[in-house]
Amino acid sequence: MGYNSLKYFQLGAIYTDGMIFQRERPIYIEGESFFEGEITASIGTDTITRAVKHGAFSLKLPPRPAGQGLTLTITAKNLTETYKDIYIGEVWVAGGQSNMSWPLADTGEYRHGAIKTNDCLRFYTVGRNTFASPKAYADGYQWAHSADYGWVGCGTESAPYFSAVGYHFAHTLYEMLQVPIGIINCNAGGSSIYSWMPEEALRQNPSSQPIWEAHDKLMKGIDHRQASDAFYKYLDDYKSHSNTDVNVSGTQYELPTVYYNVPGPYNFQRPAGLYQPMLDKIARFPVRGMLWYQGEHEGISERGHIYASAMESLVNNLIKQQQVSGPYEGYCFNYVQIAPWDDPSAICWADVCEQQRLFFVNNPSYGMVTISDTVSSGTNIHPIRKKKVGERLAYAAMALNYDIPREFTGPIAVKAHMLVDSVCITFTHNERLHQVGELGRFELILDDGSIQEAAAEIRDNAVYLPCKNLSSKPVSVQYEYRSNAVVGLFNRAKIPASLFKIPIER
Repeated sequence: MGYNSLKYFQLGAIYTDGMIFQRERPIYIEGESFFEGEITASIGTDTITRAVKHGAFSLKLPPRPAGQGLTLTITAKNLTETYKDIYIGEVWVAGGQSNMSWPLADTGEYRHGAIKTNDCLRFYTVGRNTFASPKAYADGYQWAHSADYGWVGCGTESAPYFSAVGYHFAHTLYEMLQVPIGIINCNAGGSSIYSWMPEEALRQNPSSQPIWEAHDKLMKGIDHRQASDAFYKYLDDYKSHSNTDVNVSGTQYELPTVYYNVPGPYNFQRPAGLYQPMLDKIARFPVRGMLWYQGEHEGISERGHIYASAMESLVNNLIKQQQVSGPYEGYCFNYVQIAPWDDPSAICWADVCEQQRLFFVNNPSYGMVTISDTVSSGTNIHPIRKKKVGERLAYAAMALNYDIPREFTGPIAVKAHMLVDSVCITFTHNERLHQVGELGRFELILDDGSIQEAAAEIRDNAVYLPCKNLSSKPVSVQYEYRSNAVVGLFNRAKIPASLFKIPIER
């Protein structure tokens, strides 16, 4: 949205006709004031007035139940701005990297099915940017700022550009709740989890401090003038063979400036690099929670072993920004365990999957969905079947956030304990534990460092591994602990297990 004609105030870009607010939470209005006086906001019969000064301001209207066709008005002095066709329902952020941003048009389900139109499903996409505003770019390069795209209903013209995971999540959840559903798309292909946190969150987490310190060291050693010249040359090269006009109107198209990945101040993968330009813009907009599909970037780095700690920082910052307390306490976070990928660069892939499993075990109010059965080719980092992913995330929301019983994930190993002559592995989400196709490798890790494959027996919804005639004492057990995991352990809901590596208790 541009400035209003009298420049009394400007709301954030997310406040437009057709927007959707989270039901049963205060309706939060955020913007910038260009005068000193009073601003009034009204929706339905609810009105609030507060004094503002030059700069950022916020207003909170009372919570409302689900509904649609409402009007929001904002008044300052003699100017009133009106926002029409307002919805109240369930709002979720779809965050992560390319598998979350993957558009519906590029999936197998889209090629074989029709778009389900539904104006009660509202989608908003945050522009992918290096900087938070056009003004932050050098003179003459304001065109490089990607405008946000939204709010729009789910129709045949718009849906192909939506996040496929978000599309299937929204439809599945709507069918159960029958209230408007909003999805805020805020993601970027190839991004790191550390890109989506503010500097403060990175500095406060002991596991993340080395990452920030390495970034600090890099920045101190960089010639910033040279780095700036290289970045704008990149933009010049891009513009010379591209039609940048498609971005000006805020269409679904985007410019790839955010994907600049030369080490330094313009690299989109730098720590905190996407937080201010993207996530911070919508971090305080009240939502039910976040859907998260990310980890592939860490799977090809050396950071996989600290991924759970990074998830803690990510979620804690989101909770802080949402200010969910009192009767509105609670922030929902449901995420996808990354799918198997058969590639030599996936050096920490299994570590990321294991850290995601541990985060789920330690945070049972958050939901992790397993998706190894969506992979048709283990060499493709982008499984094109996204329907099961979106559906399972919706099932997780039903079970954990809306009190609607539904299985959403596969068997999750929680304990291995030593019996007389075998190891018993117990699971959650293990109803009717059974094998489908090739079971996959169970391996015992012995105290001399050797690894021995073990024949597995599924019995009483647990797995038993014989331990007779071993050369040394078994100390831990692992299942398909590799990037190209072949998982054949399923539960009653026909959802595959998570890989794991856990110690053996005695």
